[in-house]
Amino acid sequence: TITPKIAAELIAQTDPTVQRKSKSAQINYLKDQILANKWQLNGDAIRQDIKGNIIDGLHRLKACVAADMSISTIFIKGLPTDAIKTIDQAGAKRTLGDYIAIQYAESKYHGAAAACIQAIHFYSIGRLGSGFNDKASGSGTNKNVKVDSVYVDNFLAKYPDFFKFIAHSLAIRAQGDRVITPKIFTCFHWLLSNINEAKADDFMYKLSTGAGIETTHPIFALRKRIIISKTDTTQLKSKAKLTG
Repeated sequence: TITPKIAAELIAQTDPTVQRKSKSAQINYLKDQILANKWQLNGDAIRQDIKGNIIDGLHRLKACVAADMSISTIFIKGLPTDAIKTIDQAGAKRTLGDYIAIQYAESKYHGAAAACIQAIHFYSIGRLGSGFNDKASGSGTNKNVKVDSVYVDNFLAKYPDFFKFIAHSLAIRAQGDRVITPKIFTCFHWLLSNINEAKADDFMYKLSTGAGIETTHPIFALRKRIIISKTDTTQLKSKAKLTG
C-alpha cells in the first residue's frame, strides 16, 4: 500500500534528471481513476533503482498525492538505473479496439466503434481533422480529455445502441464504392443522425453509392471531390514509392 505521504517521499528523493518530464494530463487522469475507485491492482509495478530514484511509476505516485488517497501496487526496488532504458520498449500496447473487444464481446465491430468514438470526440473539441489521423490531442479547455477506457465506458453507457448504429452505418457504406474510410463515414453519419436520422441515412446512402442523384446535386459534387482527392492521394503515394 502506497499512502500519499509515502508517495511524496518517493517523489522527493527521485533525481528529476533520471526521469522524463511528468505529464499533467496523465496525472489528472490517474487521479480521477483513484478518486472514482477505479484503481485496480493489475500487476504493473512501481520501480525504484539502487539510488532510490523512481524509474517507473512517477505519474502514479503523483496521482496518489493529488488524489490524497492510498493505492495498492507492486513495488520493486534495487534495480540498476540503466534499467529505465528498457521500460515500455517491448510489447504491444492494448488499443481502444482491444478494450472494447474484451469488455463488450457481444459486438464484432470493436475496431470500427473505437475509431468512430475517437473521431466523434475530436470533432466535439474542434479537432476534426486531427481526430481522423489519430495524431491529435485536445485543445483549449478540453485538452486533458482523453479518449480512454473510461471515456468509452461513459460514451457507451450514454448511447447503448451505438454498436447497432455502427453495424447499420457500415452496411450502408458497403453498398457503395467505399471511397470514404469507415472511421470518417461512421463519424459523419453519427453527427448527421443526431440531427435527423432518416435524412442522414438517405444522405450517406447517396454519398456512398451515387444512386439517384443528378450531376447538379450537391452530393454529386461532394462525391466527385472525395474521389478526386482519393485518386490524387493514391497517385502521390505511388509516385513516392517509385522515386524512393
